[in-house]
Amino acid sequence: MMKKILAVSALVLSVAGVAQASDQVVISCRGSILSSMSVSENYTISLNEAGDIIVDGQYKNSRGLVILAGTENVIKNDNDGLIIVAAKKRLGMTYSKKMIEVDYRTGKGQVTDYQALESALKPKMIYLDSCTR
Repeated sequence: MMKKILAVSALVLSVAGVAQASDQVVISCRGSILSSMSVSENYTISLNEAGDIIVDGQYKNSRGLVILAGTENVIKNDNDGLIIVAAKKRLGMTYSKKMIEVDYRTGKGQVTDYQALESALKPKMIYLDSCTR
């Protein structure tokens, strides 16, 4: 009986810890997988406690992107815009490239997810508009 009480207590504490861990939203945008933006939804670019950069749509099945902490290369981060690139290389060849670009002056941007193994296909894109910090 004592083991069950301890197990339940540990589970409650772990769930409470997860509930407190929240992502810090850095940028909010309207976005679409269509370049015409004919069908759009709300997207957020956020930073979690581990340092991962997460691009999420408002719906459960929306296209998203995760750049793990330590793999990103911040090219630009100032009042004009944000450019973050994460590339995985093997033997000098890039086989995966993820990029987030946002221009704060125009409010436009894009998120790109390119996999070399899928090179016959276009990279997965999310076009962003009306971006605010």
